[in-house]
Amino acid sequence: MMVREKSIFSDVAFPYFAAKFLSTFALSIPHAILTPILLSKGLSLSEILKLQVAFSICVLLFEIPSGAIADIIDRRIVYVASRAILAIFFIAVMLGSGFYFLLSIWSIYGIANALESGTLDAALVNNAKNQKRNHPTSEGRVSWLVRRESQFNFSGMLFGSVTGAISYPYIGYNIYLFSFCATVLAIVSVVLFFHIPEQKPQFNSDFKFSLGKLKHHVDDTTVEMRQSPLLKRFLLLTVLIESFMQLHMQLWQAIALENSIGENRLFLLYATFIAISAFSSTFRAEKIIGSTTGAATVLLAVTVCIFSLHKYTGHLYVISYAIIVFFLIIFLNYCTIGVRRNSSIERIGSVTSLVSVCSRIGSITTLIISSQIIEHISATQVFCYGSALITVILTAFGLFIRLSRSS
Repeated sequence: MMVREKSIFSDVAFPYFAAKFLSTFALSIPHAILTPILLSKGLSLSEILKLQVAFSICVLLFEIPSGAIADIIDRRIVYVASRAILAIFFIAVMLGSGFYFLLSIWSIYGIANALESGTLDAALVNNAKNQKRNHPTSEGRVSWLVRRESQFNFSGMLFGSVTGAISYPYIGYNIYLFSFCATVLAIVSVVLFFHIPEQKPQFNSDFKFSLGKLKHHVDDTTVEMRQSPLLKRFLLLTVLIESFMQLHMQLWQAIALENSIGENRLFLLYATFIAISAFSSTFRAEKIIGSTTGAATVLLAVTVCIFSLHKYTGHLYVISYAIIVFFLIIFLNYCTIGVRRNSSIERIGSVTSLVSVCSRIGSITTLIISSQIIEHISATQVFCYGSALITVILTAFGLFIRLSRSS
């Protein structure tokens, strides 16, 4: 039986959704013009890439420990700390300059990003699981949470990008003041209005934090992952889908230019893809691809659209690419729902962070490989061949799962 959805504004999750929107809005404001901002601060393109490398390294180093920390202590405290660091980051970028200063600031930004993982989103999933024990009608709650979180995330991305693109020519670096204020409002939303029992650790309440206990918790998380066939399946699926997403995010502009989409229309195309991503999150992913028939139909549609990019330009290209984006988000939400449903209440933060780290490694690997191949073939070809390979792996993985179930 499906959960009956009440008004989202009266739901206990709304303060978190509002904070999610505000945080993504804040991060997206400088997104479209980040390279010009950093170039104007005296950085070279090589140094800008080094900032991104430092960010990625810090996320990888801190994400798993941060998930364990969120499991052990108050999730709301960890989330608020991550947003407070993010607010400091925005002010520092606005006021500071110089490569080494910005390198340190981008490293701190990576830590803030890692700290957010497995905090309030995990608390809400645990809340849904606890409700299910007493109220069977809450079966679809986890799916609802994932879809709504995704919608607020993409909405914040869209409004933030538009705000940054419009405001930067007039106020320059001061756009970071918008980001700072939005982040402060996100903190206020959570501190004043987010209150559920699951934000605090419900198990081992006397479990005081220490490095030894942190390591023990991470070890238990690894054991849980190894012993759960479902978590391992969703981990592999997430890595594959995130690799697919990495190809999309890194190459969509180059592909658009190759397919006769003018530079002046890139932002409109970007906004279209975000709107489609938000729209796709209104659908229950587990209903669409939870069955073999549904998954096979989606993979077939995506495959046809991938190879259509070679043939079509203009509107037909946009339609084909939009269908790919639509189903990518469906698959991504399906993976997120699967991981959160099958994680234990005690270690959901650590499991979420572990899956995120593995998917980041997969994405970075995909980026490195594609950066080498693109020197020899077009961006469209790189995307088509890479996507086709991932689709084949997904299909083979699905067949293996089906055969293992029937044997």
